[in-house]
Amino acid sequence: MEYCNAFGASLTTATYNQYIPIIREYFIPYLNKNKKFKNTPEDIIRLLKYDITRQDLIDGAKYYVMENRNVTSQKGVNNFLISISKFVEFLSNKGIENIALTRLLPFKNLAQLIIDELESEGKYLDPPEEDPPINDDEFIFIVEYLNAMELKSFITAEYCVMVKILLFLGLKYSRLTSLKLTDFDADNNTLKVMYDEKNDRHYTVHLPNKLSKQLKHYINLRNEKRFNSQLLFVNRKGNVPDNGFLNYFLNKIRKSYIENRLLDEEYLNDKNHFTPTGLIKYAIIQMIRRGINQSVIIDFTGNQEDIYRNCQNEVNEEKLESRNRYLDSKLRGIDSFDVL
Repeated sequence: MEYCNAFGASLTTATYNQYIPIIREYFIPYLNKNKKFKNTPEDIIRLLKYDITRQDLIDGAKYYVMENRNVTSQKGVNNFLISISKFVEFLSNKGIENIALTRLLPFKNLAQLIIDELESEGKYLDPPEEDPPINDDEFIFIVEYLNAMELKSFITAEYCVMVKILLFLGLKYSRLTSLKLTDFDADNNTLKVMYDEKNDRHYTVHLPNKLSKQLKHYINLRNEKRFNSQLLFVNRKGNVPDNGFLNYFLNKIRKSYIENRLLDEEYLNDKNHFTPTGLIKYAIIQMIRRGINQSVIIDFTGNQEDIYRNCQNEVNEEKLESRNRYLDSKLRGIDSFDVL
């Protein structure tokens, strides 16, 4: 536990929540159950350097899946392996190297073997979803990246604003590109979002001050082009912009994120979060967390029910994990814990 705590202290809040619960609540209990060692500094170092093997990675992952009812997707196996690989790398950098394990890095290469073994034992996991949502750390980086940009060109300002609207409102791309100039009220910093044009039904929402300021700046640059179009967002020819450049723009941000966070091959091989759908899902997850009604979210954003369902599943898993951590921390604080 001492080394787990030291590893946790070296992480950001986002990576702490990603790695530490898996190690503390599943991998350490697996080791306690399956390995013979004394709770002394010498014995723990021996365990970490020599006794944990490739088979323990496989069996530990299976233990995690079988003991954690929240794991329903193959993504859970990858999350376990990534968490343990980061822990092993941390220990190695501290001089506690398990040579047998470091030779196996990245551990994600074991994922399919583990999934196959689980299936042979009757445990089936759903395949990972396409275009998963960005996480909180990626959100913060994207916003900081956009705020640091010099919005001198019309196109740069446009895609900066489009990304921020996706992050905040989660609008389906076709609904985003259907917005009109008149939908933005610059005096009140509000945006009108039509969801039933035939019956003139719409939502009007306030935009964050910084986003409103950037949107006004973009509109000024747009007006200099004198486009013969009432659409809020247009390409250089004055037509509806396709999402090709938006994907290119997001990929540039992703590359910068990878370089800034010093991420490795495991992250590169994971599903790409930096997509329009990944941003949209992040926004919808925030709405669900705030208790916004499902029908309102679907009406407002224009996304299909399967997108909403993916987001709801993410929130459900978060709540169950949070409840488990809450209960475990409270139980470990009971006086009888140390006595027993």
